[in-house]
Amino acid sequence: AEAITRVLIDLSPTSGAFYSLDTPASFAGNFEVSLDFIVISSGGQEYILDCLDGGFIRYTSGQIKLRPVAGASFLTASINVNNGLLNTLKLVANASGGAIYINGTLASSDLQDWTTFNPRDIGRRPAGDFFKGIISNVKLTDIDTPSNSLEFALNQLTSNSETYNGVTLTYNNIGTANTIRDTYTLSADGTQLISDLRTIDIAAQA
Repeated sequence: AEAITRVLIDLSPTSGAFYSLDTPASFAGNFEVSLDFIVISSGGQEYILDCLDGGFIRYTSGQIKLRPVAGASFLTASINVNNGLLNTLKLVANASGGAIYINGTLASSDLQDWTTFNPRDIGRRPAGDFFKGIISNVKLTDIDTPSNSLEFALNQLTSNSETYNGVTLTYNNIGTANTIRDTYTLSADGTQLISDLRTIDIAAQA
C-alpha cells in the first residue's frame, strides 16, 4: 500500500509566522471549528485562532481557553494538552451555547451565544501573542449553510496561499526551508508521524 504522507509547518513567534483569511468566516447558526495542533513551547498566551470581534482560541500553559466575543466569559477546557503531541480540537456551537472537545473527549461547555465567532487569523492575534508549534487541517464548518464552510489544510511546501470557496488564506512570514515545512509519513499503526526532522506522536482519540 502507498504510504500516507502529510506536510506540517512549524510556526515561529520569532519570525512572526501566522496565517490570515482575507474574509473572516461567518456563522449564522450551528457550526463547528476543528483543527489539529502541536504545541512546541509552554510559555505565555499563544493564540491558535483569533476572531474579528475579540473571540479566540488560545493555549496557555497546558490549557485551551476560548471565548465567542470580546467581554464574554471564558470557556476553559478541563483537559490539559501535552506539549509535542498532535492533538485534535473541536468547537461545536450555536446561539444556545458551545462545547469544546480535545481529542474527541468533551472538555467543557457553556450557554453563551457563539454566532459572533468570526475567525480571521490563525496562529496569532493582531496585538501579538504568536503561536509556537504546528496548526493543521483547519475546518470552519457552517452546519446550517454548508456552502459557507471553509477548509484549509495548511500544507503547502512552497506556496504562500490557499484558496477555498472564494476565500484566500495567506501564509505570513513563513519560510520554505525543510526545517519549517516538512513531509511526514504516517507510521506505527497511525500513532506517529515521522520525518527526517523528528517523530511526532499522535494523541489517542476517544
